[in-house]
Amino acid sequence: MPTEDQELHTIVAEERDCLERVVDHLRQKTQAKPVAQEIDYDSQLISLRDQIANARLEDVPPLVEQMERIATLASRHRVSTEGWVDPTSPYFGRMVLNEGERTREVLIGRSTYLDTKSGVRIVDWRDAPVSRLFYRYEEGEDYVEVFGDREVEGDVLTRRSLAISEGVLRRIVSPQGTFVRAREDEWQRAGSSTRLHGGQGSALRAEDHHRPGKLGVQGADGREDKHLKEITALIDPRQFDLITRPDSGLVVIQGGAGSGKTTIGLHRLAYLSFQDNRRFRPDKMLIVVFNDALARYVARVLPALGVSGVAVRTYEEWASKLRLSHVHGMPRAYTDDTPANVTRLKKHPCMLDAIDDYVNRVEQRIHEQLEAALDGAQDSG
Repeated sequence: MPTEDQELHTIVAEERDCLERVVDHLRQKTQAKPVAQEIDYDSQLISLRDQIANARLEDVPPLVEQMERIATLASRHRVSTEGWVDPTSPYFGRMVLNEGERTREVLIGRSTYLDTKSGVRIVDWRDAPVSRLFYRYEEGEDYVEVFGDREVEGDVLTRRSLAISEGVLRRIVSPQGTFVRAREDEWQRAGSSTRLHGGQGSALRAEDHHRPGKLGVQGADGREDKHLKEITALIDPRQFDLITRPDSGLVVIQGGAGSGKTTIGLHRLAYLSFQDNRRFRPDKMLIVVFNDALARYVARVLPALGVSGVAVRTYEEWASKLRLSHVHGMPRAYTDDTPANVTRLKKHPCMLDAIDDYVNRVEQRIHEQLEAALDGAQDSG
């Protein structure tokens, strides 16, 4: 490590000391408690979902009942395992907060672990109110937030994003600069850091997913972490507000290529699943994208966000399945040589009016059938 860069030396030393303290503490706790056998509830739910899709009508109710029972067990298991943190990647952010005469260190991770005696405080980015400070404020800013029924104000003395894999600190992003661990345990300043905001083209994209060193996260063999776990640390305040909105209603995200739309969508899915795992079960969710590259990217990133078992489909695959299931007798194969008159008809603006008219007719017919059924029920009563 170059001795002339005192700022780099000081920041790296602080973060290494913190990581060593946390990892040592977590390993001691892990050794003190027996590890329970892990049950793969997600695989069981996916298997049942596939069985329901092909089951006879009379076999569906017991399968649904079994799925609900396993989902309940999975939810209880999630609650019972809260407090467990992976020692190989325990957190991705660190803050030092000053609130009056009190100074405290808060680590941001993917699970909550609090041990006041040892001074280790790791909060889940999806859950703890204090995690809002990490996403809404920069180092040196003062804050005023309401936690529960009390107002809290203070200053953010330190705010850093970190990349930790295999128990090794590999990257530090701070206002003073971005520092990257090279081979042989040498540290150097990076020219720039990847951001997930700032306009078109600034976010990590699916086609760039396997470019070595894109986020500066390298394993022991020099390869990047394919799950890109540090991506959560790069969310900006606006994105965080979109991700953590109440679960009611529709959230529409617009932006140019690389502006962070996919990042927001995936993290919102992870947030909703964490907040209400019974309602937003992974096997009940569906992600539809427009190309195979993005589908593969999403399928790889989701498990790193704590969500496994979500169906990921391309629009062509999803639309084809719906077409075949709802319109019987349609051809299964696609043609690359579409007649010009067919293309012209499908692209004509009048098609929109025709579709609206058809939907209105179907809606009217359903209303009439419901009214007739209700009138018949009243007459028989």
